[in-house]
Amino acid sequence: GTFSLYDMAAITDLAPCLSGKRKSASGFEDPAAGLTPLHSLSISSSDVGSLAISASGEWLAFGAAALGQLLVWEWQSESYVLKQQGHSYDMNALAFSPDGSVVATAADDGKLKLWSTATGFCFATMSDHAAPVTAVVFGPQAGRVVLSASLDGTVRAYDLLRYKNFRTMASPEPAQFSSLAMDASGEVVVAGAMDPFHIFVWALQTGKLLDVLAGHEGPVSCLAFDPAGQLASGSWDKTVKVWNVWRNECLETLSHPADVLCLAIRPDGKQLTAGTLHGQLHIWDPNEGDELGVIDGQRDIAGGRGAADRQTAKSSAARRHFSSVCYSADGSCVLAGGRSRFVCIYETSQLILLKKFQVSHNRSRDGVLDLLDSRLVDANGERLDTMDLDASDDELYDKASETLPGATRADDGSRLRGAGRREITVSGVQFSGSGREWGCATSDGLLLYALEEDLLFSPVGLEGEDVTPGAARECLARRDFARALLMALQLGDGAGGGQGSGRHQHEDSPGALLTEVLEGIPVSDLPLVVRALGGSSSSASSASSGLVVRLVEALAPRLASSRHLDFYLRFSLEVLRAYGPVLKPSLRAATSRGAAGSAGALGRRALQRGSAAHHAAGAQRLRASLVALQKAILRQQKVLLGLCDENDFTLRFLGAQVDQAHAAAAAAGEDGAAGAELLAEGPGAAGGGAEAAGLDEGLEAGLEEADAALDAFETTMVRFERKAEAEAGSEAGSEASDDEEGGGEEDESGESGSSEEEGSGVGQGGSDEDQGEEISRELLAKQTAKQAAKAKAGKAFAKAPQKALTPGQTKKAPPVASAKGRKTRKVA
Repeated sequence: GTFSLYDMAAITDLAPCLSGKRKSASGFEDPAAGLTPLHSLSISSSDVGSLAISASGEWLAFGAAALGQLLVWEWQSESYVLKQQGHSYDMNALAFSPDGSVVATAADDGKLKLWSTATGFCFATMSDHAAPVTAVVFGPQAGRVVLSASLDGTVRAYDLLRYKNFRTMASPEPAQFSSLAMDASGEVVVAGAMDPFHIFVWALQTGKLLDVLAGHEGPVSCLAFDPAGQLASGSWDKTVKVWNVWRNECLETLSHPADVLCLAIRPDGKQLTAGTLHGQLHIWDPNEGDELGVIDGQRDIAGGRGAADRQTAKSSAARRHFSSVCYSADGSCVLAGGRSRFVCIYETSQLILLKKFQVSHNRSRDGVLDLLDSRLVDANGERLDTMDLDASDDELYDKASETLPGATRADDGSRLRGAGRREITVSGVQFSGSGREWGCATSDGLLLYALEEDLLFSPVGLEGEDVTPGAARECLARRDFARALLMALQLGDGAGGGQGSGRHQHEDSPGALLTEVLEGIPVSDLPLVVRALGGSSSSASSASSGLVVRLVEALAPRLASSRHLDFYLRFSLEVLRAYGPVLKPSLRAATSRGAAGSAGALGRRALQRGSAAHHAAGAQRLRASLVALQKAILRQQKVLLGLCDENDFTLRFLGAQVDQAHAAAAAAGEDGAAGAELLAEGPGAAGGGAEAAGLDEGLEAGLEEADAALDAFETTMVRFERKAEAEAGSEAGSEASDDEEGGGEEDESGESGSSEEEGSGVGQGGSDEDQGEEISRELLAKQTAKQAAKAKAGKAFAKAPQKALTPGQTKKAPPVASAKGRKTRKVA
């Protein structure tokens, strides 16, 4: 049960040692003992029978037949990719969940396993029972509860949300339960025992024993509830009893000529079928107690010859009975299996055999061959392959005396060699709630059969042609798009077909071929190619409607994941335009026919019921494909709406940024022009105008020119004072006081003027008094103009956008005149 991985270089170095030419460098007597494995793995407690390595060398697959293990190991990451284990011993029963997505199996190894019908993998294992599990049933509450009965005398209820045993029900006295049932409300649980011959009734919510039904004189082999809540029980005492569980009353007793091994009640509760040890199926009306008919299935269920059989398969009656039976979803057929390699389907109204399935062709199993190989049989009729030729007569006698007659296992559960090979048997059959599939529990494992037309190759409209991937590509190359699409749809859509581009898939896979054909059709030819699928007239025939459903199923995943969104949207639109008006009424008609077929009378023929079920299944499939297409379109619509909204917001933001940039540029231009006009009168007008390229530069230059004008004005006033004192004489005091008042008003008004203009004004005046008044008027006019320019520049600065600051950068304050430049002067 272990696996080791060695380095090929080390094995190459030890090749001469293995051949005996030289000794091993490691000094070991056995050269192979010197190998150090790169990786060792303990896989199973039993022998590993098979090994496979992936093409890339990353994955290793192991198989252990004794425990039914399948392991896939990634040796680089030292982790399991897949880990599956089946039942160690034969399965005893199975049950489908109400929606048909889960199958529960019970086996002799004391385990209850849950399997996914979609993947075929086991996803949960319950091992609480201490003995073989004999029966399993799902609860009606959406399949969230599963119950199992075991020979350990307990009935356990499991929660499928947490996969835990939340209720354990046991009998007041030791008992071995062989059958199990639950009513339609999910409140009452009943179990039949092998000894004593009683039926125990519990409440599932509390787990308390409500009642014990006594009346059978043999082991209770099977139980079933009808929709009205009445219980039917079959026993080895050759009777089937109908009970009122609430009153502990036996309503009806149906007698049979042999032991009753199995029974089933039709979904509407108006018919009951019981299988007996003689290989017959007895059909009853449980309400009236009348027998409606008998199906003799001895010849149908007859199996092959076993290794230990003393009689031929024709004369032996050991394998000529049914041990499990169930009704189909519509109640028109019964499915039966037993100790044989065959499973039979019968039509109950006509009492005829519809089909017989062979569950195994493995010749190593007992019961598969009708005739034995005479070369493996000695003169006494004993098979040589089952004899222990190495053991002595005393050992054989001791081994035979320690085991019971007919036993196939030892005390430890291992199989006895003398018991022969494993026999092929069908221990349980069950129809799914959807009616499209059924399963059987066999000694080879769990087998599922599905009624899927997709698995059948039907080259409609392609008679006389080779339908191969190469032929489809040839049609695509010569632009015969309709025939290429027809071939691709008939070949089917493989796994991974929903990818957007065929280059991501293997070129020979059906999904890659269909993607290549779909994307190779020009958009202009889509209407003609789509209408060509329905033939000359776009009628909803079974063939054309099936092809349309396949096409819709192929478009839905590609529309959801492909980058060619516009192409697949146009393709889907053309399909709905061409076949929407035809498929809509056919969808309604198929649904109504399916409902009528399910509620039809017993006298209708099986072919009509099968046709109704087929139409109902086709309608359900068409509806599912259209829903998938709608979801894909809505998903893409949501993505596109989000993308469009994001683009709209981005464009609006960019437009606002452009408008702000234009406004800032215009404001900066106006401020530069105003600064240039203000500084044109000063001595630094030329230099200031050249530097006023923006708002901040204009303000700073204007303030500097104002400071220069104040200095020039101060010099002019000093000269004027000296001249006035020299010429005016005694009257200079009063005139000087008037000039000082004018100068005070000038100082309060702030900075202004230009030194050159003040000097020219003083030189042009006729008298000193007239010159002082003229200077005062000029200073007042310049002050007013300067204040207006400052106000205008401040408004433009407030409207201008502020630049973003980098980390560590501080915002630059608008330039102001220094205290030194704004000195107050007293004018005489």
